[in-house]
Amino acid sequence: MPKGLDRYAKQCWQRNVPILERLGLLTEADMEMFISYCQAWSRYCHANKRLKKVLKEADDIEVIRRAEVSVEKAEHSVRLLANEFGLSPASRSRLSVEVKNDEEGILEKIWSTQS
Repeated sequence: MPKGLDRYAKQCWQRNVPILERLGLLTEADMEMFISYCQAWSRYCHANKRLKKVLKEADDIEVIRRAEVSVEKAEHSVRLLANEFGLSPASRSRLSVEVKNDEEGILEKIWSTQS
């Protein structure tokens, strides 16, 4: 896992890397794009937290709307990047994948040697 990811991005990484490696959908060449996906997921989580807080505390409809727009934009980014990796039923249906069954994934080997 690359350094600098926050809690939500790390959770996203840990949850998805094993699945994507096993399906052959994540390679060394995909790292920057996958990091972007994890960071987009983190922005989405943070935007949702902010929206919940705003809904409890704010009376101003403009403040609430800005928080809602922030969630919508973050969700859009997540959806776009998720499609790149087959992380939705619709995008997965367009893929042809071969499930790999190795003990330690290639990406884990790569990242562990860089630490």
